[in-house]
Amino acid sequence: MKVFLIHASGKTLFRDWRGEDVQTSWGEVPRQAIQEAVDQNKAVSVETAKGERFVVMKPLLRDSIQNAERGARPLYEYDAAVAAALMSLDRDTKLLEAGSGSGCATMVFAQLAGKVVSLEREERFHEVAKRNLEGIENVELKQGDLFEAKFDEESFDAVFLDLKEDVKAVKKSASWLKRGHFMCVFSPVEAKVQGCVSALQELGFVNIEVVHLGLRRHSPGGRLTPCFPGFFVLGRRF
Repeated sequence: MKVFLIHASGKTLFRDWRGEDVQTSWGEVPRQAIQEAVDQNKAVSVETAKGERFVVMKPLLRDSIQNAERGARPLYEYDAAVAAALMSLDRDTKLLEAGSGSGCATMVFAQLAGKVVSLEREERFHEVAKRNLEGIENVELKQGDLFEAKFDEESFDAVFLDLKEDVKAVKKSASWLKRGHFMCVFSPVEAKVQGCVSALQELGFVNIEVVHLGLRRHSPGGRLTPCFPGFFVLGRRF
């Protein structure tokens, strides 16, 4: 089980917890406080023997993503949330995701969609995603190649693709998407965007648009946090 500790300084600790006291450089956080936070699903304030204050809680979605084990470079929560909104995910949505990577975007999608079927070809990434997604019940995580997968026509309410062979993936999965619903393709480089746009056009998709990612975050002191720009190519199956 994962637990999240917030020190009064704002520094945080993300830990695997198996019922023991948690040792920190600010003192020991007693297991009783952690158990209370877990059992009651609430944030518990606790003070160590050194007089240092912590808030102990189950990690929120953002905490889990920011501290997730890394396999492939993750799509962080702020960009994954944009994709979820573009695809109009809700509890009636069955989503196909191809390219689980570290499973970070999958965590966001699972919060909003009713069911996520996520495919990852690379065994090493699949194993990382499996550990990160442990306990999330509405995700069906499969190790497999999209190009070898077989689904019935119109099996999914949304399709999200994060693969190197993006144009080929668009053509492979288009018929699995229900008419009137959205496919979203992530591309980390602008040079590949037009290929995805053209593939969607050839397949008769409408409402095609390109969204340029590049969220820039500033600390209160003005320090700029580097971002990982990319693009979403969105289309609606007609």
